[in-house]
Amino acid sequence: MANTIDWGKASVNNTIDYGQGAIDNTINWGKSQTLSPSGETNITGTPSTPPFINTKSIALDGVDDFVAISANSNLQISDTFTISQWVKFTSTSQMYVTNFANKFGVYVQNGFVYLVFRNLSNSQITLQSASTINDGNYHNVTVVKTSSTMAIYIDGTLNASNTNGSLGITSALSNAIGSLFNGAIPFNGTIDEVAIWNNDQSANASAIGSTIPTDLSTYNPLSWWRCGDGDSAPILSDNGSGGNDGTMVFFNTFSTDVPT
Repeated sequence: MANTIDWGKASVNNTIDYGQGAIDNTINWGKSQTLSPSGETNITGTPSTPPFINTKSIALDGVDDFVAISANSNLQISDTFTISQWVKFTSTSQMYVTNFANKFGVYVQNGFVYLVFRNLSNSQITLQSASTINDGNYHNVTVVKTSSTMAIYIDGTLNASNTNGSLGITSALSNAIGSLFNGAIPFNGTIDEVAIWNNDQSANASAIGSTIPTDLSTYNPLSWWRCGDGDSAPILSDNGSGGNDGTMVFFNTFSTDVPT
């Protein structure tokens, strides 16, 4: 027996239509048992990386809103750190933007930015920016502390720097976005794309802050809170390596006011 012309099955060679070839080829709707090449692979293709999109931020009321972050030992940074965030505000009051371990962070007052930390003797050391940013526009604030320097970058450009002593943190305490701790000295404005590194990112300060928020995963942050994008209230997921999720306190919605 040789060929099946229609709806049948060939014992040896070919199937012309709707059948199954026992050995070689199938022309239509059938199945080749042995010799046919594998099918094309472009049906599934190679998945592409989704584009980076920033559509949400957190808007804090300056009364009691803040984001609480648990006291994790990996935020107990002993010497060198970098903090970056986008902020928008008009207030002249003293307000904390970010605070870690009750020992170091960023606050603003009279429109100026301050990098602050407490050294081994528990004395507070600060660096003040040379210019103000409380103009109602978004600005990137990136601060860097090393064993020998302190620096503030505004919108990717070095704004102020000095030298300092060593930093010592002896216990992992509360951490917060938008307050000192537990809602103290609250921030009134919007905050977006907050990140912290346990290393010096000054070489990347321009790329991180000169235009609009970018994908920070390239720079391997310890913690990175996107402040709404990819989050489900009241949790701000940590997109870094630290596993330090934040919890929204006294507010549960995101703002769509973002840097553009």
